[in-house]
Amino acid sequence: MRDNNGNFIMAFSLSVQCTNNNLTEATTVKFGIQWCISNSFKNIHIELDSMVIARMLISKDQPISR
Repeated sequence: MRDNNGNFIMAFSLSVQCTNNNLTEATTVKFGIQWCISNSFKNIHIELDSMVIARMLISKDQPISR
């Protein structure tokens, strides 16, 4: 993670057992968002590799399952 000037804040490694890359990305993004919230970050910028997950995050539609 980096601050608004691009300076390194922290990095983390997370062991996940997922069946595909989109689920892996969604799981790690969720962890990162939860970490930011628990550390009182209010404005965050998320960069992803998966366009599928990016579209899901910005969509106003509800997911089919949770």
